[in-house]
Amino acid sequence: MCHKHGVMHRDLKPDNFVFQNNETAFLKVVDFGLSVFFKPGERFNEIVGSPYYMAPEVLKRNYGPEVDIWSAGVILYILLFGVPPFSVDTEQGVAQAIIHSVLEFKRDPWPKVSDAAKDLVKNMLNPDPKRRLTAKEVLERALRVIAEHLSVEEVAGIKEGFQVMDTSNRGKINKQG
Repeated sequence: MCHKHGVMHRDLKPDNFVFQNNETAFLKVVDFGLSVFFKPGERFNEIVGSPYYMAPEVLKRNYGPEVDIWSAGVILYILLFGVPPFSVDTEQGVAQAIIHSVLEFKRDPWPKVSDAAKDLVKNMLNPDPKRRLTAKEVLERALRVIAEHLSVEEVAGIKEGFQVMDTSNRGKINKQG
């Protein structure tokens, strides 16, 4: 949603995700202190963010919104594996780790992680920002994985619910109906 509205967070990390409240448990992104508005193709050069989650191009002082995808990929890696992909705590250390590291998916729990999840992590942590997934592509892949694991009954229920909300029969819904 941020990228769609031209906002680059630049400091995505687990600390900046909170649940809105206990009843609805909506997950929210917070701490937009380092965020900036961007236009397509615009490049930035400030070194900002947290070293564990910083994309390699930030250190090269030439980046755009794809840095948020890198950070989200690091978070996903940690959620699946339990440790960061690059275990360092300085900007220079991150750069060296990224340059000399290859993501390794052989140790536990990786053999139990689906190929789709591994592929998503690899494509979010692609050191080449031009080949890294966009926010839209990450969302599409995530929705596809979720859809692939739904039962026939769950799909039918979702389709029925959508049709109830699609009062104009356009195949699209918005807040107005």
